[in-house]
Amino acid sequence: MIKGTEKWYKCKRIKKYVLIRDKGSVPLSLSTWAEREATISEVGSIYTIQGFDLNYVGVILGPSVTYDYENDQLKIITGNYKDTEAFKGKDEFDDPEFIKETIILNSINVLLKRGIKGLYIFASDPVLRAHLIKLYETRTDAYGRMRVAEDKSDYH
Repeated sequence: MIKGTEKWYKCKRIKKYVLIRDKGSVPLSLSTWAEREATISEVGSIYTIQGFDLNYVGVILGPSVTYDYENDQLKIITGNYKDTEAFKGKDEFDDPEFIKETIILNSINVLLKRGIKGLYIFASDPVLRAHLIKLYETRTDAYGRMRVAEDKSDYH
């Protein structure tokens, strides 16, 4: 617990809010993770990118997303999903597995739509990665500017 007086003030000189305490002031950054220049080389998450439209987005499809060749569709393995906080309270529903799959698919949907100029996708699952590459190789002219990251091409 902090003793003494604390008040928030907007400081016009540094254009930030500061916390004034008895022993000095502490600047408060109001910029979000996605707005900070230093984060250009960092990996964010659904929580840090949600609501932002960025020039380019890279999405890593983790081990919870694979491809089912037999049914020609994505397969979600909820047991491999690492964000267990997203699943809190979902076991109370009649079909918790469906709810968990929906949460994962909604997260992917949000992430895939954040890039204005481009999207980079990496699938950690080799089966899904092979299928995505196959889709790339058999693409139509409508997707002519699409590239594979392994080509090491100029992406701009």
